[in-house]
Amino acid sequence: MRYYALLALATLIFCKKSILFAAPLGRPSVGIPSKEQGVKGGLTQQEVQGVVRRNINQVRYCYEQVILKNPSINGKLKLSWQIIANGTVQNIKVVSNETIPIELQDCVTKKLIRWRFPNPRQGETVDVNYPFVFKPE
Repeated sequence: MRYYALLALATLIFCKKSILFAAPLGRPSVGIPSKEQGVKGGLTQQEVQGVVRRNINQVRYCYEQVILKNPSINGKLKLSWQIIANGTVQNIKVVSNETIPIELQDCVTKKLIRWRFPNPRQGETVDVNYPFVFKPE
């Protein structure tokens, strides 16, 4: 009987701590509008998008770190990069930046450089243009 009472008390304490440290407004969103994506070369847009979607939580992490300091930050960051024959990323450039602080931009590019894409067909370099839309929720 005492075991169940202790278990209930521990659960209550854990739940209160979880509620106390929960984010007040929910999880911020990072959108990737498909109409603005551009992929040319040895991979399809769907292949590139699959890798971006698998790694989107890394981009969201960057955003979460920045909005801790300034919760009103939102906007669009459009990047271009190349995927070379072995599936690695190179030549990341900022195409446009709408109100995104340099700290967020740098964090996203540092994550992106580590992503691995499928090897492009015939070793052809792939040119990618990709937008990321940041919204606090």
